[in-house]
Amino acid sequence: MAIRRVLTAPGRLASQVGVSIGLLICLGVIAPIVVVEPLQDSLVLPKLATTVTVTGAATIWAAALLLRDRWPAGRWPMTLWVSAAAFALINVLAFAFAFDWRQSLFGEQLRYQGLATTLTYVMLFAVTALAVRSARDLRWLLFGLFLGAVAVSIYALLQKADMDWFEEMWSARAQERPAGTLGQANAFAAYLVAVISTSTFLVVTARQRWHQAVIGAGVVLMLFALMFTVSRSGYIAMFVVLVIGSAGALVWYSSYRLGLPPTRRQLLGAGAGGLAAALLLVSIAAAVFVGLPQGRAILGDAAERAGGVNDFDSQAVGGRLSLWWMAARMTADEPLLGHGQDSFSIRFAEYRNRPDIRGIGTEGIQPESSHNFFLDLAAGTGLLGLLSFLALAGAVFWHAGRRALTTTDASLRVAFVCLGTGILAYLVAVFFGFSEAMTTWLLWLLLGAAAGLAARADDEGENGGPATVLERAERAPLREIERPTTLAVGMAAVVLIVIGAGMLAWAATFVAADLASAQSGRASLAGESDAAVDLAARAVTLNPLERGYLNQHADAEGFAAREPGEREAALRNELNVQEKLLRRFQPGSS
Repeated sequence: MAIRRVLTAPGRLASQVGVSIGLLICLGVIAPIVVVEPLQDSLVLPKLATTVTVTGAATIWAAALLLRDRWPAGRWPMTLWVSAAAFALINVLAFAFAFDWRQSLFGEQLRYQGLATTLTYVMLFAVTALAVRSARDLRWLLFGLFLGAVAVSIYALLQKADMDWFEEMWSARAQERPAGTLGQANAFAAYLVAVISTSTFLVVTARQRWHQAVIGAGVVLMLFALMFTVSRSGYIAMFVVLVIGSAGALVWYSSYRLGLPPTRRQLLGAGAGGLAAALLLVSIAAAVFVGLPQGRAILGDAAERAGGVNDFDSQAVGGRLSLWWMAARMTADEPLLGHGQDSFSIRFAEYRNRPDIRGIGTEGIQPESSHNFFLDLAAGTGLLGLLSFLALAGAVFWHAGRRALTTTDASLRVAFVCLGTGILAYLVAVFFGFSEAMTTWLLWLLLGAAAGLAARADDEGENGGPATVLERAERAPLREIERPTTLAVGMAAVVLIVIGAGMLAWAATFVAADLASAQSGRASLAGESDAAVDLAARAVTLNPLERGYLNQHADAEGFAAREPGEREAALRNELNVQEKLLRRFQPGSS
């Protein structure tokens, strides 16, 4: 019996979770920890490919649900989908009028925040909103995020303890400011504060004490990893989480505990009390850490970084403010639709109108962004793009807040608070950072989960869940709900299948191109010049819009000649590739 129970456990789990939620759980677990060492970009690209693959597979599954009349029906607020559609449309328009459409299609290497990735995020938002329809669905999804964050936090703590078995993959500061498998301390901190906030839902709603103890221990583990990052933006975001969490606890105790709805005065009082409670918690934590040698070191590093916020000549402060001012100038020049997604790096040289910039000096850099998520949106897609994103996020917050205040389901109310806090904390963290493929998927996943919970089912299905479109059509009079035509359903399913298949092909192509580029580099080091040229040419063929591959191809052609008589032909081939590079890309991006 025990063996049979073990063998049938995966099947029972799959039937409970469902395919859509299962795919999203895979994203939450795999995306933060996946690192593929054979690739040239072993860190960011695998995470992007995971996001695209899971979203594409979920889109194809949504088409299957539509064909089987299992599409979840419900009444989503119109403002949610209008704002999501407006955000996607404005991004398409910004791409159409971009300074360099090749750069804006896939984005800067190691960031990949072009149009294709942005539309992937919108699709991830949509499939998550369709999949998460109850607190149980959310619990499974957040458990996947929890497992991924715990795994990354454990690895980060091993880095801090100088026990990293892949130390050569990271920078020399990995022990000083560990970032786990995310490779960047500020991005790791933004990721952690969001997952810590949402994991609170798992702790509060756990049915057994030992479940609460285990999940609580994981949250404490994440808090230690967050402390070691010495990320100022992460600390600020965590303080916001503490304020909202404390205020929510006070509201619950003073109103819902008594069975009364909160008044405006209670909400304001809870906000002030939450701020005071957060300050108290931070003070207690600091006092505890002072008693520990390692804690004093962490607090010393944090205090040193905090003390540098008024050093306007430093690159961390003055340089960041210079980049912010430059992004504002870019936005002022193209206020409606911006310069195109991820175009900051190729416009930087033109806007750097003097060599000695405060905080940067005469250093020859080409920054990938302005280090401010919102200014990047404004510079890339204009004020319309920024406002459409804020409208979408605002609509999610508005409807989630209204549902939280009106629902009688306590677990659902806690879910909205935890989701909203996680989303807000991430946005606070990236106000001082930038969006990248390593963690931005988490923002859209949480937005989609909140939107899904905000949907109100028009009717209940046979199993107590949301009714399908077919069930609603069978139960309701024709004048109220018309049965969808076979042609319309088939066309919609075909569109979804094409979109999903295209996303899967895109992920596979990008990974294959980067693998060929990495193999070309290794062949060059081994002296296998012909193989290096062929592999570099394959990378360019698979991904012709990555200028780094063309540069590598040109270099491989130039070093291919081994005999004196072959030198002229090799230089001619190198020149041809360089000319192709100049024709294909803007001078600033070459």
